[in-house]
Amino acid sequence: VAQGLVAAGLDPSTPAAAVSRGTCPDQEVVRSTLEELPAAAAGLTTPTLLVVGDVAALDLGTMTPDEMTHELLALR
Repeated sequence: VAQGLVAAGLDPSTPAAAVSRGTCPDQEVVRSTLEELPAAAAGLTTPTLLVVGDVAALDLGTMTPDEMTHELLALR
């Protein structure tokens, strides 16, 4: 997926994240650039969700609702 996005013209330095087993107690999140994501996420188990773009660089799990709102609106 990452290679295809880069081949289609997306900047390889675009923030990206892979979320394995999201919402489960054993959830894992890997954040990197789009170019480095395949190697960084290689050990994750399925199901895995890919997030690409500025929002992928945010660690929303550590923010208060007000901080989250502020950060997400800033991405507009």
